[in-house]
Formats: sequence, structure tokens, C-alpha cells
Amino acid sequence: MELVTSLPADTPLSEVAARVRRIEDLGFDTVHISETVRDPFSVCTLAAEHTTTLTIRTSMVVAFPRSPMLTAYAA
Repeated sequence: MELVTSLPADTPLSEVAARVRRIEDLGFDTVHISETVRDPFSVCTLAAEHTTTLTIRTSMVVAFPRSPMLTAYAA
């Protein structure tokens, strides 16, 4: 069974590392990052730097306002 949680959208960037490590320590397998407050790709990158086992996913990203080139750069 996969345990999935979401990082609260209002998490300050200065707390992302600590929260991701805590989520990992609690035994979760996956964390979702939403796009409601800030760019999810930046938060995913920050989260990925501070975990070794978590799968990090965007829970939703709106593609229409982004050009294909911007999405490619983010990837």
C-alpha cells in the first residue's frame, strides 16, 4: 500500500526541507505539491533536494498559461 500526502500550499519555502524530511520520517511514500500559491516545479526541486526515498509529484499544474518552452525549461 502506498501512503500519499500533500504538502500544505501555504508552507513557507524556508520550511519545505524540514516538512519533507518529517513526511519521509513518518513513513510516507509520496508527497504531492500543488500550484495554488507558488510555482510547483520550484517547490518540487527544493523538496527533492531534501529526501532520499519520497516520490515527489505535482498534484495539479495548469498547462494553458505556460508555453511549451517554459514547461520544457522547468522540466
